[in-house]
Amino acid sequence: NTSDLSVNIDYGVQKVMRYFDMLNTQQYIEMRREAYKNDGITPTPIDAPDLLLWDTTRYTDWQREIFGKTGNTLRATVGYSGGGPQLKGGLSANYSSMEGITSQGKDEAISITMTADFASNNQKFRMSVTAGFVSTMSNMRSMPILTSLAPNAPPILDSAGEINFRGYAGTNGLIEGSGIQNLFQPIENKANNLQTNFRINYQLVKGLQFSSNLGYVMSNGEGWALTPIRSQNPAMNPTGQTIHSRSSTSAFMFEPQLSYDTWIGKGKLSVITGATIKNQKRESLSNMAIGFTN
Repeated sequence: NTSDLSVNIDYGVQKVMRYFDMLNTQQYIEMRREAYKNDGITPTPIDAPDLLLWDTTRYTDWQREIFGKTGNTLRATVGYSGGGPQLKGGLSANYSSMEGITSQGKDEAISITMTADFASNNQKFRMSVTAGFVSTMSNMRSMPILTSLAPNAPPILDSAGEINFRGYAGTNGLIEGSGIQNLFQPIENKANNLQTNFRINYQLVKGLQFSSNLGYVMSNGEGWALTPIRSQNPAMNPTGQTIHSRSSTSAFMFEPQLSYDTWIGKGKLSVITGATIKNQKRESLSNMAIGFTN
């Protein structure tokens, strides 16, 4: 008999090391004023808040606001296998997680896999079993698109950590267009998947063999999407809302088979008969609720 145990852990870090050279605020303002002058257009607060509403001495490198975060990935695997001529099997477990540079939250996954094989001394009876389970969890939120903001644009968050709608008042939805609300609108998803398979082969007599395959699959998922009031412009008198979804699928399959092989003279005769029995069930539900006061 032999056995083997393995452990593997990988950890990685993601970091932007170099950024584009960008105009500073003075250079940017000069370029903007010259563009309006060349076109013979008078700037207005709606189309030129950077010239008429915002502090022309303020500077923010929005590249670093988007890509300044450190991302990381983790993968860990433990596996065991062993056995002898008649019985052998294996078991492995995996865990992985990821936090991206341009997102908040984390993606996680856990999986377990089991295999087992058995054969009789005379090899007339053989059996194999496999089973696998995977669970995933995600609550990632994308960072807003800030590269279109002027270098003297106000902070996207106020001193209380809320969206700075007041600082972007009168800019025709500029702050909403950046996608900043994504940071305050969590989306969470969970999913589980189970797959099992059981197979047997038995030689009844010479040339006559019975085999059977039995399988079962189950999966379910659940998700939440929240839109709280704090993620929306208070000037619109918003209310909170939530969307909840749930789904499940299960399937059972049974495949018995009988085969016969024999030689007749110089030719070979093969006869196979079998059946497939399958049952599948699916369910899904989605609810939306509005009018919350938070």
